[in-house]
Amino acid sequence: MQQSLSLHLLLFGFIDETETILGALKQDPNYYISQCSGLESLQRILVEKCDVDILILQLNYREDDYQKILNFVAGHKDLPVLIITNTRIRKHAYEAFALGIEDYIHVSEINPPSLKRSIYFAIKRKDYKQKINNSEFNYKTLFFSSPLPMWVIDRYTLKFLSVNQAA
Repeated sequence: MQQSLSLHLLLFGFIDETETILGALKQDPNYYISQCSGLESLQRILVEKCDVDILILQLNYREDDYQKILNFVAGHKDLPVLIITNTRIRKHAYEAFALGIEDYIHVSEINPPSLKRSIYFAIKRKDYKQKINNSEFNYKTLFFSSPLPMWVIDRYTLKFLSVNQAA
């Protein structure tokens, strides 16, 4: 892993293990930790474009708006999200995966090194996905805006998969 940079972590929600999580996060002096709970406060923070590097999502099994929260968070495609779950709320983590939120750690695995590693991987995964999406966009733009005729065919069926304007 690279040397630690200063990161702003937004810790959302409260579960029984929140103090354990905070204790593990506070082990790293490079972390600036903000906390909030409730969908309205989360919306305010993210809509106001506060400089948050990663959202650490702890959904309580009693959380009434968990589906609304997951949908709202999934709509922020550029924000890395790490879900911390326990056995009682594992269902929420599975629903988050279906929405494209990929990073998850079970509360029993929380210690400073594993939490730091999970945060690092969540941020890097988002960064790499963004780079892949940008590259894909650039190549599509080149293909479709080229003045030269181009096409893509299926090598087995010889069907046209894509054709640019010049073809």
